[in-house]
Formats: sequence, structure tokens, C-alpha cells
Amino acid sequence: MYKALYRLWRPATFDEVCGQEQVTDVLRSEVISGKISHAYLFCGSRGTGKTTCAKILAKAVNCEHPVNGSPCGKCASCLSIENGTATDVYEMDAASNNGVDSIRTLRDEVVYTPSELKYRVYIVDEVHMLSQSAFNALLKTLEEPPEYVIFILATTERHKIPATILSRCQRFDFNSVTADVIVSRLETVCRGEGIAADGDALSLIAEQANGSFRDALNLLEYCAASASASGDGRVSGERARLLLGSTPLSLLKDAAVMIGKKDAAGALAMLGEIDRKRDTAVFLRELTVFFRNMLIASSSVGASDAGVSEEELAAAESAAHYYNNVELLADIDLLGDALKSASLQPRLAAELAIVKMCMNGAGAYSRAQAESRAPAAAAPKPAAVTAGKPAAEQSAKEKAPVSHVRSDEFAEEKAPLPEEPPVPEEEKEYIAHAAPEPHVGRTAAENGAGGDWARIRQELAESDASIATLIEGSRLKSGGGDYTVITSTAFYAILLDEDEYKSKIAEKLSTDKSHVRFEYLPEETPPEPIDEVIRDNT
Repeated sequence: MYKALYRLWRPATFDEVCGQEQVTDVLRSEVISGKISHAYLFCGSRGTGKTTCAKILAKAVNCEHPVNGSPCGKCASCLSIENGTATDVYEMDAASNNGVDSIRTLRDEVVYTPSELKYRVYIVDEVHMLSQSAFNALLKTLEEPPEYVIFILATTERHKIPATILSRCQRFDFNSVTADVIVSRLETVCRGEGIAADGDALSLIAEQANGSFRDALNLLEYCAASASASGDGRVSGERARLLLGSTPLSLLKDAAVMIGKKDAAGALAMLGEIDRKRDTAVFLRELTVFFRNMLIASSSVGASDAGVSEEELAAAESAAHYYNNVELLADIDLLGDALKSASLQPRLAAELAIVKMCMNGAGAYSRAQAESRAPAAAAPKPAAVTAGKPAAEQSAKEKAPVSHVRSDEFAEEKAPLPEEPPVPEEEKEYIAHAAPEPHVGRTAAENGAGGDWARIRQELAESDASIATLIEGSRLKSGGGDYTVITSTAFYAILLDEDEYKSKIAEKLSTDKSHVRFEYLPEETPPEPIDEVIRDNT
């Protein structure tokens, strides 16, 4: 019967376990010295070798001829455990046997001495799935088992293990395996199985595995099967990237640059192309890693210390010029939230994340653009000292903020503005965004909100690049002291209703934000003239 690669290439000795030396060295030393603990707890993420080390330990303590603390793999004990025929080694899946009855049965069995082997070993996988009653039933037996019984508990969620269980076990933490270690193991498997694979393909598989040997071997098997079916027989980097839905580094960099420039339309268009050809959930995860690399690059950390290649770090460093660290941290948080909700609708989660990131501050690029548009500051003029007044007092007066209300000393220099006739309510009810430009020097209330809306939109767009897209093409409706901004899409109306943008618009309209609302009303088609209707019906 055919065996999957992760089963066929499961390590049989402690020496074959990769990347977990902090665990295997201690276990090997205990076997050599004969100081075996009665209970072990193996903690770590999936595919890092917890169950594998549990089986190696079960064989090592029962091996007739151990070799440097590892099982020989040739004696009757090792062979029976390897084949699954040893009745003294019991493997239990706590995910499907999590009730108190299963633990009571186990507790009743430990009183019997081993029938064939030296030790009776109980391997309980996913032990965190046990119920509270089951944990309570296990406590006494776990603390003082018979001298011939060994418990090996494995879990991926150590925080769910009760403290009473933790204190009764010798705990070992399995680390997530680095990509370099996984690539080295994949090369060994490829040589043993006769699989032709390029180095960049193996690196891509290792990155997609997220520190799991089992996932890496499964992905390698999938790519090798596809290469064999195509007749080529070689796992190339392009083939692996296509099969795994991975995004090229150049596209990740382009997406990050567009987001840094606050080009939401361009980034969403790129996302549409990626969604048609690749896995959007994978793109979202890889974009999160790329933003992490940008944060690392901006902190002047080397590629070897960051755990990335020189090419990846160079691309991240190039894109990081459009961000500061505060923006990168905020964007990474947004991408992390999107990853949590990407299981059901990955494209929607990615689109929302991109729009929010484009709204997240003006960014280094937008600030640079604003600075290039701003006029150069005039050179300061030397202060003239007025007779009878100290220079310090005069300087303080020059630095004082200018009030928007004219003082009495300028009352004679500027004549009051003439009063305008009141605007009828039917004309004030709806004013389009294309109203003529307002008179210079007047407030929104003096000019009428609609007549001032074109200038207000221009000022808002110049002060905050993130709001420019949201108010583009919008119209203003006023009446009874209330203002309604009518946006071009319903989604923009929802975003503008957030307190940050609502306060800015209310300030420009010289009103409280409670009097400002946002709606989406599609353009209405003008009604057909009544005489045309009569003519058609005659």
C-alpha cells in the first residue's frame, strides 16, 4: 500500500529529527542514563515532531539494543511498535475520546503490567481537548502511576492545559521550524525519492509550510505529482508558484507601493487580477509577511537576522520608503484582522483591508506630494522696534495667532460687506456640487453651504489625501440647519460617517457634527414631458 511522504519519511531516531535539538538532546540523555520521567508534555504547533518524538521515545525506552539513546529499529520491540502491533504502546486521540469514561478505562488498565515490553506507554494526542471531568480523572494516575507506566501528552494549545496537569509533567516546547531547515529536509527527501526540484521551488514550499514538516512534505508530493502528470517530471519554481497560488515578489512590491501612494483604485484593480489567477487568501498572507519585512527593513536589520533572503529584503526596503513605522504597524494590524476573516470571503477581506490601509493617514508619499505643491516659505523680515515698546513685547504680539474676528482697530479700514437678499427655501433645498465658486473671505454660512461645497471639497482633499477619494463627485443638500453629503457610492457614505472624517467636514461647514449626515442617492432620471406621454398614448 502506498504511503504518503510524511509517513514514509517520518524520523525513526532522535538524530533524524530536524530543528528540535533542545528536545532530542534531553530525551536522548535521559534514555542513556535511565532517568525516565513518568509523564511528559510535548507542546508546539502542528507538524513540528511532537508525535514523532513520542513514538521514538516509546521505542527507545523499550529497545533491547539502544544506540546512543535512540532505538535500534531492528529488535522485536522496535519492530512491533513501528508496525503498530505492540499492545503495550497505546495511542489515544483526545479529540475523539475526550470524555471521562475514556480516561476511567485508561486508569483501570494501568494497573496491569506490560505483556511484552519493559514499559507500558500511553501517547495522548491533542490532550487539550479533554473535558474538565476527564482531566480530573487523570490527575491522580498522572501524578503517581505504576513504575512501568509512562504518559506522553501532546498538544498544540498549551494554554488550555490545566495547571494541575502541567505541574505533574516534564514539559518540552517544540519550536516552529525555519525555512532553511525545511529546505534541507526536502532536499534529502527529493534525493531519496528521485524527485527533480529546483531550489526556488523548495524554498517556496518551505515558506508555504509555515514551519510544519508535514505540510511541506504534502506540498512537495502535490507538486511532484503535477509535474509527473504533465510529462515534464521536474518541479520548477514557476510550476510550484502556480500550483500553490503564490504571488511573485514583484507583485507584492507593486501592491505595497500602490497602498503607500494611497492609490486604492490601482491596488483594487491589481487584487482583481490576482483573484482571477491565484489564491487570494495566500496573497493576503504573503502581503502581511511583506509588510512585516518592510518593518524589518526600516529597522536596519540584516537579511540573515530577519530570516528572509537578500532579494526579499531589498524589495521590502524599496517599498518601505512610502511608509513610516507607525503606518506599517497599523497596516500590519489591519492585515492581521483581514486574515482572521479571510476563510469565508477572502477577496472581500482583502478589499476592505486595502481600502482601510489607503485611508490610514496620508503616508510619506502623500506628504511629499503636499510639500511639493506648497509654496516656499517667505524669508522672515527683520522686526522693527517701535519707540516706547520693548522688543520682546513686540515679538510676542507678532507671534500671537490671528483671530478670525476683525478687531475694532481695523473696523474703519474695511467697510462691512453688504447684506444679500435671503435665498428662498425651494432654491436652498438642493444645491448641486457644480455651484459657482464662493466669494473670497466669506464663511460657509455667508455664502450658502452649496455654493461653498466646491471649495470645501478642495480644501479637504489638500489637507487629507485619504478623504479625497471619498468626497469626489459628492453633492451637498442643506435645510433647516442640517447638511446631507450625498456620495457617489454607498460604501463611501459608510466610511465618511466615521467620527474622524465627520468632524473635519462639520468643521468646514461651521456646524456641529450631529447636524451632518451621509447618504447615497443615485442620480434620478428626469421625468418625461407630459406632452410626449400624451402623444405616445394617442
